[in-house]
Formats: sequence, C-alpha cells, structure tokens
Amino acid sequence: MPDTIKIRDLDITLKVNLPNWKGEIAEYEATWMRNILGEIFEMGFGITTWLVYIKDSVITPLSCTMYFSEEESKALKLGKMLNITCREIMEEIYKRRANEFYARQK
Repeated sequence: MPDTIKIRDLDITLKVNLPNWKGEIAEYEATWMRNILGEIFEMGFGITTWLVYIKDSVITPLSCTMYFSEEESKALKLGKMLNITCREIMEEIYKRRANEFYARQK
C-alpha cells in the first residue's frame, strides 16, 4: 500500500470543494492523502474519503471512496469469504476507477 502523507505534517492547508450528503457543494479540509495511480490520489476529509485527480495544482474530485457499485460490493464480499483483506480489494477497486478515468481522458 502506498505511503500516506499527513497534510498537516507538511504545514499546509489544502481545501477542496466536494458535494456533501445533500448534494450541495461544501468546502472540506484535507487531512491526509496517498497516491493511487499517476496523478490520482485518495484523500481524507474528516469523515469522508475521495479519489481526486491533481494536475497543475487543480484538484478534481472523481468519486467518493465510501460508496461502491454492486459489482464492487460483490468483490468485497467475495474477498472476505476468501480471507483477502478489504484494504487489498479496495486498493484494486480504486486502481480500476483510476484506469477508467484515464481511459475516458483519451
């Protein structure tokens, strides 16, 4: 698993506009981040985490990592039955999401 960077340890404040549970855009402060693939990172914002794309100092939210499609949920359940850690499966789900994002960019 990639190393997690605590944003506060860098002595910076990083704020991102994200949709809240009501679908309204709200500003959240990032507390940690870790690289998933290329310019895509998982970032923690208090009680939620998101995959974000960072390019030219612009942070673009891609997807909330706390919600899974039906297919992703099935993979998590199957992994649990096979004694694969959820973290390993989630890592693969995030990498697949990142690859799908890059494929759409081409």
